[in-house]
Amino acid sequence: MNYNASLASLEESRHGIEYTRLALIQNNRVKRLTQLAFLFIPLSTIASLFGMNITALNSGVASIWMVVVAAGCAYIFVVLFWWLLSSATERKRLAVQSVLQQKARNLRRKLQGRPIAPSEDAESFTS
Repeated sequence: MNYNASLASLEESRHGIEYTRLALIQNNRVKRLTQLAFLFIPLSTIASLFGMNITALNSGVASIWMVVVAAGCAYIFVVLFWWLLSSATERKRLAVQSVLQQKARNLRRKLQGRPIAPSEDAESFTS
């Protein structure tokens, strides 16, 4: 009976790992889609604004240089924003990684019976 419970638990663990793997794959796909949208939505917004027939933009006719300048400014803004966002995300990832590494070291020391110094305690880390 205990053997059957162990097999069921093992099977549940395998299913959990498979669902986690599928969730990571889906997360990467959504990330790529978001990155594409992040690039194309501002440019399509500028194209739609200059495609309108309004008289406020130089008698209803927008010259090509206005479109190019607006698209260039939008592109520069998007690239700068993306760079700031990715660098902040990378800093956060590195901070979390260092906390997890410290916790793993503390757990290994605890399992080996060595004392953990208060300065090495991962709980004292503040982000």
